[in-house]
Amino acid sequence: MRALATLVFLAVLGWGAYWWTGSTAQKKALDLWLEDRRAAGWVAQTDSLKVIGFPNRFDTVIKNLELADPSQGWAWSAPEFWILALSYKPNHIIVAFPGRQVVSGLNERIAIESELARASIVFKPETSLALDRLQLEAKSSVFEGANGWRATAGEISAAYFASQTITDVPAYDLFVRFDDLTPARSWRKQVDPAGLLPETIPLVKLDATLTYDKQWDRFSVENENPRLQTIKLRELTFNWGTLELRGAGDMTIEATGFASGRVTLQARNWRKLLEVAETSGTLAPDIAKNVEKALGLIAGISGNPESIEIPLRFKNGKAYIGPVSIGYAPYFGR
Repeated sequence: MRALATLVFLAVLGWGAYWWTGSTAQKKALDLWLEDRRAAGWVAQTDSLKVIGFPNRFDTVIKNLELADPSQGWAWSAPEFWILALSYKPNHIIVAFPGRQVVSGLNERIAIESELARASIVFKPETSLALDRLQLEAKSSVFEGANGWRATAGEISAAYFASQTITDVPAYDLFVRFDDLTPARSWRKQVDPAGLLPETIPLVKLDATLTYDKQWDRFSVENENPRLQTIKLRELTFNWGTLELRGAGDMTIEATGFASGRVTLQARNWRKLLEVAETSGTLAPDIAKNVEKALGLIAGISGNPESIEIPLRFKNGKAYIGPVSIGYAPYFGR
């Protein structure tokens, strides 16, 4: 019995030593990473950073975190940030975003507050910490811009996985879904100035594969971010009032940052889409009439006058339906 007690005591002592060593190493690694970022020209500040969770967890609690990379033009801050990990599985972490956070880009500053916001991140077991998969969920989110706009979303879910089918280039499968999205009034007035559609968009869904010039890992985050090369759009779903859109296609990102390629949209109640485009000024009235005649002819041939397939073509920074330019192609930065 005494031998068993001694064995248990030694096991507890050994595990305690392992946890203390691991938690100390994690805190030192994070402190060193912040110090290295500052040396590289970042803003990387925090009021406190501590590791808790004995005996089975390495949970890092960071207070008043501020990160910014001037060379990439982004910044992020949060009053509290949690990194949660099992002590025996440190490459799989849960990130929690309690309270309010602020994200800034070159031209915008957005404050985000959610009832629930968390992410699960799994890194490949290698020193570069290459991303294997990322999943995010948020509920009852409110987005507020610095100039006063406000948007909300009932639920947001996203997944980003290293592709298992494309292995010759860095590729990731992306899935994003918004439920009950209420865009900012300024955006709705620009897109739908006549108020033809309701305030809330019930569903927006995206399923695609993205390829890059290099993988996402700690080096690409710390230095130059990977450059997007191609997009294979398997599904784009956009339901707004009576307007229903489905899209699929392939695009290549040119050196200018604009997409080139083709996307086919399946539109139900497509005349509503043209009406919205005309009232918003996206299509001039004479062009809208010509497009409506052409699409009406195609819809009539298909046998369903209310549904149609619209081939979108992107080239030289412009978007086209057939030979008609309808605006700019999608832009993904340079």
